[in-house]
Amino acid sequence: MQEQPVLASCYGASAADQQLLGDAPGQQTRKLAHAVREVAEPKPNDALAEVGGVNVHAGAAVPSRDRRRLERLCRYVARPPLAQERLEFTADGRCRYNFRHAWKNGVHAVLLDPLDLIARLCALIPPPRFHMLRYHGVLAAHANRSGWRPACWPESA
Repeated sequence: MQEQPVLASCYGASAADQQLLGDAPGQQTRKLAHAVREVAEPKPNDALAEVGGVNVHAGAAVPSRDRRRLERLCRYVARPPLAQERLEFTADGRCRYNFRHAWKNGVHAVLLDPLDLIARLCALIPPPRFHMLRYHGVLAAHANRSGWRPACWPESA
């Protein structure tokens, strides 16, 4: 990222949950929180993994002939990064973004200066020629072709 230092600073501030611009650069993002409540733990048989703050739920599958659920999945994946109906401007000119569900610690909204909001959105835009799809395991490019990979596809006629 040496050729794009401004974009690198947007990534860094977003990942560190810090303000980049505005009235308090370098400070933690201001959050609004409700009282913390008990949240049920996921069931042990759920296909759920969490590593480094990223979680993946692999318990749902969409059959190839279920066009309604497939369309719903495509709409979910293609949705914009921000729901405009949950974004509002406060009286002091800051942007308040209300979360759909409160976090485990009770945080239900964040307050950002308008330029910090734009910097956070810039961090969501992938750089040119960046691969958005990642394949792992038997689907990876260098997976062992004599192992489980041939069993993933039907034999060609």
